[in-house]
Amino acid sequence: MNQLEQRVRIQRRLGRYLERQRDALQGYVALLEQERGAIASGDADRLGYYAALEGELVAGLAALGRVIEPLDGLYRRTRPPEEPAITGLRDTLRRLGEQARIGNQENRSLLRDRLAQLRLEITEVSRLAKPAPSPYASIGEPRLVDIRS
Repeated sequence: MNQLEQRVRIQRRLGRYLERQRDALQGYVALLEQERGAIASGDADRLGYYAALEGELVAGLAALGRVIEPLDGLYRRTRPPEEPAITGLRDTLRRLGEQARIGNQENRSLLRDRLAQLRLEITEVSRLAKPAPSPYASIGEPRLVDIRS
């Protein structure tokens, strides 16, 4: 296999992995939008489901990153002319990564606000749920027992 064929194979493989990473990031951004809706509605079950999916997506993205990094190094070492498809994918990945970062920060902020609101509600409910003191509570312990009756 000559150097040109090797460079083309590396370029194709890198392109496929970058496309997979792009698709995963697009899914992650869409998931963050759905998660934002679950936070706003206060649906804890949906939020837990989305959080689990988010963990899986992030793990998948990290695995793709571990595969792409050496391929990208090989691609750069072969010094190919800049391929517009690879450059376009990298730009898209940068943009999607920024959207994901911003969406994640917004969701964390919404969750912090919702948690503070829930704490206030819990404090209010616990304050209201305390039983009213009995009017006989201040009488004290009985010492004498009336046995005439």
